[in-house]
Amino acid sequence: MEKENRILKYDIARVLAILCVVLCHATETVYTFNATGWSLLSSQSRIFMMVAFTIGRLGVPIFLFLTGALILRKDINTDQDVMNFYKKNLVSLFIANSIWVIIYNFYFLLTNNSQNVTLEIVLKELFFLKQVPLPNMWYIPMIIGLYIGLPFVAKIVKTFSKKTLLLFMSTMFITSFIFPLINVICGIFNINNSFSSLLNLSFFGGSYGLYILLGYFMTSQNKIKINKLFLLLISIVSFGFTCFIQIISYSNISHCNYNVWYDFPTILICAASIFMIITNTDYSKINDNITKIISFISKASLAIFFMHIMVQRYLEPGIKSLQVIMPLKVILLFVSNIIICIVINLILSRSKFISKYVLLIKK
Repeated sequence: MEKENRILKYDIARVLAILCVVLCHATETVYTFNATGWSLLSSQSRIFMMVAFTIGRLGVPIFLFLTGALILRKDINTDQDVMNFYKKNLVSLFIANSIWVIIYNFYFLLTNNSQNVTLEIVLKELFFLKQVPLPNMWYIPMIIGLYIGLPFVAKIVKTFSKKTLLLFMSTMFITSFIFPLINVICGIFNINNSFSSLLNLSFFGGSYGLYILLGYFMTSQNKIKINKLFLLLISIVSFGFTCFIQIISYSNISHCNYNVWYDFPTILICAASIFMIITNTDYSKINDNITKIISFISKASLAIFFMHIMVQRYLEPGIKSLQVIMPLKVILLFVSNIIICIVINLILSRSKFISKYVLLIKK
């Protein structure tokens, strides 16, 4: 029962993560993230824009926490273990990404998109020499790059104590998160200065690597127990601060127009607090039917990640033309996109080939 409960916790986290990603892109589609767009909004719409966008930014950190929780705990001790890991994870992801790159370029051709489609461009996109011009496709080369090193990291983290690991993670936090915070604050107050560390910790994945290490740290054996109400308070405060900084950056005194990225410290703190709440909650009383729904969406999360951008672009003109307030447009675009993606996955997953190689739904 404990094993099933633990898996359900990760499924819930993964479902939350993909919902956040789709919400983020829906918000970016409806709202214009610049000074001109900001000036046309009411106070309520401005707050909704930043709240929805910041919720959306929690998706990638939760996905990375899951990567650390699930992969770094694996026993990878031999050369064969490394090769098995690559075959199971890297090869399948590379195949799926290649198929979706081709699908995207057919989409560009069919919709007369401004993206120029040539054989050279497609080949560059297939081999990560050029990024597909869609807002979700920066993630795939990033995660594949991390996957290449994860088998070795999985071996290293088990060699040292949590105290030693925490010391290293603290150094990563300072170099990868504190300096970006200082730079944002300098931008807000028009201080013509920027700071960056000359220490190079990129061999552990930089800011993204810290998310993965934290995922392992938060879910490993003998993990630190923290009161859930305290975690909730931390998540609310850090979330509020993240929204506040962005709102101030768009205000009349600044106009630096900062849209939070994953190297902002309170995004990491907020996402970590939420992840710990999810993974330390008992779900044994959840109805079996609800569990099955959560499980399916979790398995289909990567497929939803790939397909939701195209679905969103088909929905965008109709929803933008509606005579309703912008927050409602975001909600309509988000909900309809999720529903359509789930239905498409339900239909396509009946094919074993499509399910395995295109949707990456693992049975």
